[in-house]
Amino acid sequence: MQVSVREFKNNFSRYLKEVRQGKIIEITRHRRLVARLCPAGEQKEAWRPL
Repeated sequence: MQVSVREFKNNFSRYLKEVRQGKIIEITRHRRLVARLCPAGEQKEAWRPL
C-alpha cells in the first residue's frame, strides 16, 4: 500500500495498526518512494533497494 507523507502523518495510528497486522506501507513524497514501513519481524525479508 502506498500513501503520501501527508496522509501517513495525518493517519499515523491507523497505518501503524495496519503494519502490526502484517501490511507493508510505502511512503511517498511527490509520488516518489521515500520509505517502507514493515513489521519488525519482517525487516530483513522485506528489504530491497529503493
